[in-house]
Amino acid sequence: KKGVFRISGPKYSLLDILARMLYKTTNAFLKSKIKGRLMWELRRGLWRPLAFRGRLKKLFLVLRYAKFFGPLVGTCNKFRGHIFDMIKKRRQRIASQRAQKLWNELLDALSKKSKLERAVLNIQRRFRERREGKVKRRFALMSPHRDTSNRKMAHNIRKRLAEEQHLSR
Repeated sequence: KKGVFRISGPKYSLLDILARMLYKTTNAFLKSKIKGRLMWELRRGLWRPLAFRGRLKKLFLVLRYAKFFGPLVGTCNKFRGHIFDMIKKRRQRIASQRAQKLWNELLDALSKKSKLERAVLNIQRRFRERREGKVKRRFALMSPHRDTSNRKMAHNIRKRLAEEQHLSR
């Protein structure tokens, strides 16, 4: 059932219960006043205008409170959702830190030989990536979609050569 005060959390808080009760009682009050007793109240208002005025004041007071508390309850529910998200993210961060710690302990437990092999493979992988990047940049220099201005082209070539020299160090 969709309503104004939709609760989207695993647990109901006291604020949620109070908001639902307030919404239901206000809704029931307004429906009963509007549907069943409107004409009767108007007729009664003609005969007893002071009592009718008091009833109207009460009605407007309830409407004023509803206008005030409606957005407030919505903001509180939003704040509650943010708190749940923060708690969830904190738990995830703690779990990931725990997993990272276990992973680091596992890596430390490996023998020196396997560490050396992993280091060599890592260096080889980085070398291959650099070489592929250089090839891509050379093809980009030779591509037909380059700048028409000779000055711009010369500037780009010098810049890329300096980049390659820096990367090859």
